[in-house]
Amino acid sequence: MNPTDLSALVMRLLVAAHMLSGYPMPANPPEVELKPHAWLEKQACTTPCPVYGWYARTGTIYLDDGLDIQTDVFARSVLVHELVHFLQGQTDRAGAKLDCSVQDLREREAYHIQYRWLARQAAPPEAYMKLGLPPPPGLCAQ
Repeated sequence: MNPTDLSALVMRLLVAAHMLSGYPMPANPPEVELKPHAWLEKQACTTPCPVYGWYARTGTIYLDDGLDIQTDVFARSVLVHELVHFLQGQTDRAGAKLDCSVQDLREREAYHIQYRWLARQAAPPEAYMKLGLPPPPGLCAQ
């Protein structure tokens, strides 16, 4: 996907995440970078895991380079999920550490908004099956 098309997609999905979440619209969108799955696992997990995207509160969203965000509704929903985390991060105090209970609530909120976005897209059942259920509370690392 060329940079212009990616920027336009990010803006469209950022507006959707803003509308579905109620978080304020930021002045600037995040950067989005595609990374190999193994890189994402090292950043987001302590063991091999089915991570598709990661937002590290730096202003950059990292997505699995195996996702087809240009045409696949599930892949786009992953970007919506990470955009929710970006919007959540815009409300944080600079450098504030989030405890596990806050991280758990935010993850569940991002999943909820991702499900709602998929429903608005009339996504096929396969997209929901691939997404699965939100992780149970308490999985974050302090």
